[in-house]
Amino acid sequence: MTEVEGSMKSYRRRLAAFPRVRRNLMRQIESDVERDEDKNRTPAEIIQDVLTCIKDRTEESVTRVDKLNSLVRLIKNHERLKYTYPANPFLHGLRFCVSDSVKEVRIAGYRALRYLIADAGTLEQIINLHYDIFIMRSLAKDPKSFNDEREQVLKLLRTFSDVPDGTKFIPLGVMRSIVSIAEQSDEKLRNMCIETLAEIMIRNPKIVTSCGGMRVLLQSLIDGPVELSEYLIMALLYVIDTPDSRECIRPGVDLEIVLSGFTDACNKGTKSDQHIKASSRAISVLLKSWTGIIFLCRDNKQAIKSIVESLRITSDETREIMLDMFFNIFRIKIPKWYPSFLSGKRITVYGNPEQKDNNSGDPPPLSTSDNDRLNLLDHHLVILLDIFMGSGLLDALVEIIEDKNQHVARKATLFIGEILQLSNRLLSVSRSIRIQSLPRLFSLATKFDDEIVRHSATAALSHIDNLNRTRNRLQVNNTDNDSTSIDVPRRNARQVESVKIKMGMQIDDRHFTNMLLESQVLQTKDGTKWNFETMMELLQGPLLNPRRLEESIKSKFIKRLIGFFRPTSRRFSEIEKTPENEHFVQLGCTLISTLLACSDGIKYLEGNKFLRQIAEYLNQLDPINGTPESEPLFSKDRINSTLTSGYFTILGNFSKYKEGIRLLEKFKIFNTFYRLTELRSREDLIKAIITNLDYSLDGHPRILLSKVMTSGYKRVRLYATKHLGQILRTSSKKFNEWGIQLLITQLYDPAMEVCQMAVRVLEETCNHKENIESLVMLRPSLDHLGEVGNPLLLRFLSTSIGFKYLSEFDYVEKEMDDWFQSRNQYYVTQLEVMLAKTLRLDGDDNRFEDDDKMPFDGISPPHFYGELAKTNEGCQLLREKGHFREFANFVREHKSESRDKASIAKLKSILWAIGNIGSSKSGLQFLEEEDIIKDIVHIAEQSAVLSLKGTCYFGLGLIAKTASGIEMLEELGWECVYDTYTGIGTGLCIPVDSQAFLSFPRWTYTGFESALDIPSKPIVPSTQVERSLLKAMANLTNRILSSTGSRNLSKIRSQHPEVFTNLSTYYKVIQMLSTYHYRLPSRRLISELFNVNFTSEALEDLDKLVEAQQHDELNGISDSNSTEDGNAEDAKQREKKFRRTHRGSDGVIAVMSEDQHDINTEEIVPKQALSPVTVIKGFRV
Repeated sequence: MTEVEGSMKSYRRRLAAFPRVRRNLMRQIESDVERDEDKNRTPAEIIQDVLTCIKDRTEESVTRVDKLNSLVRLIKNHERLKYTYPANPFLHGLRFCVSDSVKEVRIAGYRALRYLIADAGTLEQIINLHYDIFIMRSLAKDPKSFNDEREQVLKLLRTFSDVPDGTKFIPLGVMRSIVSIAEQSDEKLRNMCIETLAEIMIRNPKIVTSCGGMRVLLQSLIDGPVELSEYLIMALLYVIDTPDSRECIRPGVDLEIVLSGFTDACNKGTKSDQHIKASSRAISVLLKSWTGIIFLCRDNKQAIKSIVESLRITSDETREIMLDMFFNIFRIKIPKWYPSFLSGKRITVYGNPEQKDNNSGDPPPLSTSDNDRLNLLDHHLVILLDIFMGSGLLDALVEIIEDKNQHVARKATLFIGEILQLSNRLLSVSRSIRIQSLPRLFSLATKFDDEIVRHSATAALSHIDNLNRTRNRLQVNNTDNDSTSIDVPRRNARQVESVKIKMGMQIDDRHFTNMLLESQVLQTKDGTKWNFETMMELLQGPLLNPRRLEESIKSKFIKRLIGFFRPTSRRFSEIEKTPENEHFVQLGCTLISTLLACSDGIKYLEGNKFLRQIAEYLNQLDPINGTPESEPLFSKDRINSTLTSGYFTILGNFSKYKEGIRLLEKFKIFNTFYRLTELRSREDLIKAIITNLDYSLDGHPRILLSKVMTSGYKRVRLYATKHLGQILRTSSKKFNEWGIQLLITQLYDPAMEVCQMAVRVLEETCNHKENIESLVMLRPSLDHLGEVGNPLLLRFLSTSIGFKYLSEFDYVEKEMDDWFQSRNQYYVTQLEVMLAKTLRLDGDDNRFEDDDKMPFDGISPPHFYGELAKTNEGCQLLREKGHFREFANFVREHKSESRDKASIAKLKSILWAIGNIGSSKSGLQFLEEEDIIKDIVHIAEQSAVLSLKGTCYFGLGLIAKTASGIEMLEELGWECVYDTYTGIGTGLCIPVDSQAFLSFPRWTYTGFESALDIPSKPIVPSTQVERSLLKAMANLTNRILSSTGSRNLSKIRSQHPEVFTNLSTYYKVIQMLSTYHYRLPSRRLISELFNVNFTSEALEDLDKLVEAQQHDELNGISDSNSTEDGNAEDAKQREKKFRRTHRGSDGVIAVMSEDQHDINTEEIVPKQALSPVTVIKGFRV
């Protein structure tokens, strides 16, 4: 041992003994702050210093780590250096770092290597310098001591995916190392490895298949981790979309593993429930994408039928999970009375709860006067309804209703009711009738020989009818106030409500007195003991009669009710804020509405202390005039935890009436509101005020909203702008003018987020042609917004006045050229992202939720060519440019394209452009002239790209927005849906025979098994000891023989330790690890047994070793024992005797030689090609 080597070993021992030194090294590695000494040196000096240091292993580790960090900082500050300075000197030097015995030096080396990667050329150099050997060795280390090193290695490998075509440089041995970690359930880095495999699969699915990674990813869908399963499904959807990558998936076997949770549902246990939930999540994601829908419908919808048939399994847990899955798939929102219905309670609706929902929930979408926008979400539901109804879903649900478990039966009943509503709204009359008839359920209801079944069926029919009535009542006032709109069902429902109110007002004295007594208000002041149903019936009926109201005031009924809501009583304000207690807020709103409906009630409110006390408590929050208390009534904690927040809802109810606004003015509540909106610390109060006020009347509420929108801080301004959009959705057009003026003011807000929100709201208001013209007349300037203002400018194109306005500053032609070149494809990308978020392809309903952004409502966003084609001037420009002719020619030339991804992406963008042009009467003439619709139908029915089929489906829906387009589609075998009352086409369409649309060409699996059977170069042992070692390693691939293999390796290590330091032997071991599948414990065992010191001489020998193999000098590896004359012939003989002996339990071929004479020789079993005789759909393989 030299003196230098002795001092280095001594230093390393001291370093290992001092954890503080190691922590400082790690802190040094993680620090990226530019140091003073770096500022005083040029990049060339730093580079030279680093190159000198990293190759010198006599240098202290602290110094080497510091130099490597200097290199990283230099690249971060001067990123162009890695593109201009040759990487080869660094890559040669970093081999000394990643093979060093000090962990911190290896970590810093891997980190520097990651930052040096510039392009595919750098990756090729990395592989040529055999970094894969060191990467495999690092990944096999013990996670307890070397987890941070393994993490840096994975970050390095993920950088390969970021480089174009970089995944093809990842060696197979490295991929197998990642797979070995990903399949180990207790590994800390398992999730990271699964993510890495998924990323690589998207870019290069064949390499993942060849190393057995596809098997691990598919199993992870069911076994977890749960947080990654949705992302894995999306990655697999990308793979199965096109024929090239689809060949890596075994048809009918691989992706169908997601059904195993249902088809194996008879197995009981906690793990089984987890598998069922995992299957439901995966299927939900699949059915929310076109690729997943069409893939599951292959082979005559066998997978879909397996899902439906799983509902017949008599397992309550499975059925409940599946019903929740169907609620999610069909986007059915759970009503508030859902838990009560499941518990068997009668559904009762009081008042008009939708008025409250306008302030807290999502309002209904703005009604559009344009008939050219397609609801993409509804169009997606149409095909889902057709698929599942044709697969027997209703019959399976009826079978659940027959079950003894009433909880699950009621949930199935509710789902049937929702499906009937969807089919009535979305499907054609002929298809809807077949579903609405419910033949099996009516048959069971008339089955008199089985009373239990008959009773269940009749109860279900009664519940369905009750659900429909309840829904109609809930939607009485949930309609647009436009006088031109015709909604017969809702109008009839309002008439029924009016009749009920009149009947309630005409009850006799005795009945009225009994109702007052039944309410329990006169007997007790405890609001929790009152009869809520009776009180609501009184307030909505008899008390609307002035005489009855006068009687109730004299009988102290009203006085006790108002007393309950007074702040000083601390009864209403002390109730805990829960969904169950929300009916007290509803009671207060109804009480105020009843009192404001007649003069006696108004006088009573004017003389009562109710409003005066609210004003006093609100004034406590005024920092100037208020009287501070330890805990004010309207403190933040009380508003969040009690029904104190309900006072703002009640005050908002006052603002709906002129007399109510007068009372609020009298008690100076609006003055208090103005002061409260200036409190920067009480954002919750400001939101509560502007959310609950009503803006239908001109006056203080609108002024208050305007003040908040312009003088509040950014988050409040953004919230107020978004809320104004919700107001405009639910208001009639005559009230929109004041809102448009406020929104134009917001276009000049200093915060770009507020401007963007204002643009989105204004864009929605432009669904009315009158609003577009009003907006153009105001001539807003949008130049300062850049791309943000483009959507609004597009809407201007749809009118002649807007086209002329935009033509004044040459916007139209410039934008047209831009869309023709690139914006078409950007539109498709943006739309697909919005659809994915709305359909919740991310798997979590709240993961991408942003309160500062308005949700995508599913209506197709405006397209430049679609808006242009709505006017005669736009059609003339489109014809002069000749863009549509070029679109049509491209569709004809590439309608069979399935390989070139760039052409497929462009084809999608052109199909959206054609669909939007054909959505208007004036634009449809272009489609007729080119006769392009039949080509779109051909792509929809014959394309091998599944997502392209979905694009055609949406495009045909846009064409179906016009009467002429409907006629053309019906001639081509597509059935369109008409509105029941107006007879206008809704844009929803479906093929009469959906088999062609839902099928695609069969493919042949061209992937590999979990191991490559034949190595690229035979691994030939050179000595008997080496042969025994390789045989023991071969046994490690077999789960049964792995313990024997590990014992033999330990035995060889004790008897022949020199073999485990031999570089030639180690390289053969690396070849075996790269060629065959080894579990992580086996890889770790092998890595720990070998102790090869990678000195500069060893690295040179390694280069020569690989070079010798590449030149095929001895059909394998040239080691020191095989260079003598005549040994080449012996090597050939050994290669000839070399053959496979057994197949491991995981499908891996172990390697050994025929030339074995010891007693442990295995019997040679020839390789057999096994293939299943029958493939059962949905069962795990």
